[in-house]
Amino acid sequence: MKRSLFREAFILFKNNHMVIQPLFIGILVLMFVVMPLSANMSFMGFIFTLIIAFLCMTAFLSGWYNCVKTTVSFYGKTYENPEQRNLNNLEILKSFFPGVSEYMLPVTVVTGIYIALAYGVFELYRVFAVKLFLANNLPKDFLTVVNNSSQAEIAEFLKNNFTPEQLETLVLIFAVGILVLFVFHIFVLWFAPAVYYSGKNPFIAILEATKFTFKNFTASILIVSVMFLLNIVLSVFNIFLDNQYLAFIPMFLSFLYCMYYVITVFLYYGTKNQDNSVSGPECNG
Repeated sequence: MKRSLFREAFILFKNNHMVIQPLFIGILVLMFVVMPLSANMSFMGFIFTLIIAFLCMTAFLSGWYNCVKTTVSFYGKTYENPEQRNLNNLEILKSFFPGVSEYMLPVTVVTGIYIALAYGVFELYRVFAVKLFLANNLPKDFLTVVNNSSQAEIAEFLKNNFTPEQLETLVLIFAVGILVLFVFHIFVLWFAPAVYYSGKNPFIAILEATKFTFKNFTASILIVSVMFLLNIVLSVFNIFLDNQYLAFIPMFLSFLYCMYYVITVFLYYGTKNQDNSVSGPECNG
């Protein structure tokens, strides 16, 4: 009987919930590290702080991903008593620092390549969007209105300042942006697990991740689609919880979403790339 990847990832997360603890701590530490970036400082001070923040981020990611890998190694195991589950959760936490020492270098290189690729794709899309903006004489203050106005004010601005043809152009720009983001996520989806399952050489890992994408293209599309849908649902939910007293709820849900996304990706890649006595789940929703 085929088992759904998304259901199995949820069960795996539920049974090994301590894997989220490094995520909480890591994000809190990173918040303190990047705080100086908002202060007035010299150019060299800014660059130095940025490098330190980047290295802290990759150190955290290398340890946290190793915790996720340990979590995936418990896939298919049954627990006869709560003590056994607690021991496994403790083992997950203990795998953080060994992951930092073992994987920080390749994770740093892969993260740097990921950022460079993301920047390049963003710049290409920005050039495309600017050309369309200028070619169709779209109001130049549109982005300012979007960043500083409520949804009702944005709707009113669109109604009063855009012709039907300009609105079509605006929809096209956003549609292409979403498509570019979607395709980009498909091709970088397996970068992280490839480092942990296909060798520590970052360039070989990226090559293996790309090959894995083409071999499992349908699964890649399905995973990204489901996660995009969950992200949209979460975003809509956050709009209705726009309350300072309930601000912790969207943040907590974002942590859960991030954790579930990473476990799903690692679970699928890990079970496809290891000789397991337990067959992996199917990416059939």
